[in-house]
Amino acid sequence: MVITRQGAGYLKLQSGKTTVLVDPTDERSFKGAQLALFTRDGGEPTGLKEESQIFVIRHAGEYEVGGIRVRGLQVPSEGDEERTIYTVRFDDIRFALFGDTPVLPKEEMQEYLQDMDVAAVPGGKETAAEVAGMLRQLTPSVIIPLYTEDVKPFLKEFGADACPAEDKFVFKKSDLEKGSMQLRCLT
Repeated sequence: MVITRQGAGYLKLQSGKTTVLVDPTDERSFKGAQLALFTRDGGEPTGLKEESQIFVIRHAGEYEVGGIRVRGLQVPSEGDEERTIYTVRFDDIRFALFGDTPVLPKEEMQEYLQDMDVAAVPGGKETAAEVAGMLRQLTPSVIIPLYTEDVKPFLKEFGADACPAEDKFVFKKSDLEKGSMQLRCLT
C-alpha cells in the first residue's frame, strides 16, 4: 500500500493498479483511479464529467466498489455544508478518513471507527487536543495529520518530539503494529 498526500487534505491510496482518491482537487487526478471520496458537500473539483470512469462518493451510506468497502458517516456540521467521515477497507487495510471535519463524531459513531489501521485526521492547532483525545480511544496503528503545515501542537498532544516529513508512506498490513498510534507526516 502506498499513501501520498497531494494537497492539504487530498490523499491518494494505491495498491497495485487500484487507486482511491480522498478529497481530490483537480480533475486530472481522476485518470486511472477507481474511486473518489469527498468528505464535504461541494468539495469536488468543477468540471467533473458524468461519463468519467471513476465512482464518486459524496454522502453517507454503505458502498462496495471493486472489492473496496466504504462506509460514510454523516457528522453534524455548522451551516448547510454536509460533512462525511469514511471508513474504507482496501487491500485488507482499514482506514478512517476524517477530512477537515470541524466536529468530532458522536460516541455512537465511534464504534465504526474502532480498530482502524490508518487514521487521516485534521491536525491543526485548533483541533489538536480534541482529535488526540478521540484517537486515544480509537487507537489506530498509524495517524496521518492533515490540513496543517505546523504539526507541533499535534505532536505535543502525543508527547512526540518530531515527525519527519515523508513524500509517501509505503507499507504492508504486516508492518502495522496494532494500537501503536505511530505518527506519519506526509508532505
